[in-house]
Amino acid sequence: TGSSFASGGEAATEKSSGSIADEGGRWYFGFGANVNPSKLRERRKILPLEQAPGCLTGWRLVFNHKGGMGNIEVLQPGSSGPAAVHGMLLLLKP
Repeated sequence: TGSSFASGGEAATEKSSGSIADEGGRWYFGFGANVNPSKLRERRKILPLEQAPGCLTGWRLVFNHKGGMGNIEVLQPGSSGPAAVHGMLLLLKP
């Protein structure tokens, strides 16, 4: 795998040519229950082609909406708390 980065809320990764990503595959950044293998496979019918640990530096995990589900948002200057969100990069078929 290559180095991972985020831009505009979308996780991506630098890969060598010939990867499924070069053919229209899409890298998805998942965290929490969205990286649970059985939930992805059984409930959502998602089978990642590749996966790697990922970190979105400059973002943070918040619980700021109804229902108690986690969300990520850009870290604002002067904000307290962790300055990154850890999760998994999943390569999905187009």
